[in-house]
Amino acid sequence: MEHTLNRLIALLAGALGSIAALSGCSQPPSPPPRPICLGIVAGNRSNSAGVTGPMVAPLLPDPLPVGSVIVVTGVSGSANGDPLLTGVVEEIDNSYDQKDAQLNTRNSVIEAVSTAQATKPEADVLGAIESTAAKLRAAGLSCAIHVYDSGLQSIGLLEFQQNLLALDLRTVIDLIPTAQTLRNTKVVFETLGAVQDPQPALDATSLEKLSAIWQGVIAARGGVMGQPDSVTAHRPAEPIPGLPPVTVVPVPKRTIDFGDLKPSCTLTSTSWAMPANALFDGDEHVLKDDAKTLLDQAIQVLRQHPEAGVEIIGHTASVGTAPSGLELSQDRADAVADYLSGEGVDRSKITARGVGDTEPSCQDWDPTTSTQIEACAATERNVTLVATGVVLCDA
Repeated sequence: MEHTLNRLIALLAGALGSIAALSGCSQPPSPPPRPICLGIVAGNRSNSAGVTGPMVAPLLPDPLPVGSVIVVTGVSGSANGDPLLTGVVEEIDNSYDQKDAQLNTRNSVIEAVSTAQATKPEADVLGAIESTAAKLRAAGLSCAIHVYDSGLQSIGLLEFQQNLLALDLRTVIDLIPTAQTLRNTKVVFETLGAVQDPQPALDATSLEKLSAIWQGVIAARGGVMGQPDSVTAHRPAEPIPGLPPVTVVPVPKRTIDFGDLKPSCTLTSTSWAMPANALFDGDEHVLKDDAKTLLDQAIQVLRQHPEAGVEIIGHTASVGTAPSGLELSQDRADAVADYLSGEGVDRSKITARGVGDTEPSCQDWDPTTSTQIEACAATERNVTLVATGVVLCDA
């Protein structure tokens, strides 16, 4: 009996030793996914195509990362939109409760969009966007707002029923006072121009004009307008009947005078990714003298297109502490913004933000060897300029 007991003790000790040895060889845990900062503006209102929960689901990772902040706002005649939901995925010690919280927040967002209905007549789209941005700003993250609405605003700072689609682009944009209400915010219109009866459909020229107007408006308010991502492109849904009325926007009847053909214009964007070592020395944020020659290439384009807005984004590789990387990237973006402004680019159309290593284009860290992949890191260290709302016309 004693012999058998000793043998069992020896076997148990050996098994524990093997487990300890294996644990010493285990890979370090993967870093948690970065939290998202997301706004959704749901235009379930008259004259605009509807929006449903499944349309926004691709924007929501499953599970939602801890620390994520999501705000859902409806479009109506209210200057601040209709507040529908503000969700924060807080960290919980219990893993089961944590998963429940992540799932519940995601489901609540989808439900809020599905049940959104305008509460007041008319449509203040910009008001709903800016109200959403104000609630997201406290998160301290790089935020994006996705707008599911036709974009034909009828009240507030924009009244498209005042024949805005027929006016000169600069005239319309000059109606909007400049502000920083959308600073460091990307606004993406997912269903721009998608209308429902009695609103007449927009022809290609009017749709192009509508997009150009919103790019100028978003830039005037300190933000940048992005393009819809392919994964979130959905057919507009049928609107909910019986919603408060919205004034119909006139669509210009366009005829061609073959004796006086006007140039065909295209709305586009362009970008420049500039290596950090070409602009700055070491970990500095003061522009080198020869960096200004590189930036002058972009300045020349921006001078030719004063209608364009420009977003400047500073990036760093994943080395050092996150706060220091974010601070350096912001300082570098601000330095480029100051130079562009000093060279005559309208400061109200410039947005500068530093994202550190939070928006990587490649994996620059090898967790198996705890070493940096320099080829990727060199690419990550850059300052990117994105000019949006550039109107190119045929001669």
